[in-house]
Amino acid sequence: MALVPDFVTAFTTAPEVRPFHFELRVGGLFDDNVRIAPTENVLGLRETRLTSTGETLLARAAYDVVRRGGLTATAGFQFYAIFYDDIESFSLKDYRPYLET
Repeated sequence: MALVPDFVTAFTTAPEVRPFHFELRVGGLFDDNVRIAPTENVLGLRETRLTSTGETLLARAAYDVVRRGGLTATAGFQFYAIFYDDIESFSLKDYRPYLET
């Protein structure tokens, strides 16, 4: 019957705690109204391109600065971007440092 305690122990032991965390996400997108324009040409102006494909990127790095008892303080940096292929002027980038407890 020693098999049952070994089985329970294998699934209940805490994983190794590491102070550094890194996450990377990449994706694709299709936007059918990039410029947020009306669906009809209201004023009779020239037609503008509204649709575009693109890519998204999220990179996040964090480090556990303080870890005492139940308190964990983490400092990190996050980068998020959308790159439009056809309408590049609407691409965006966001840089965000953070501190959380």
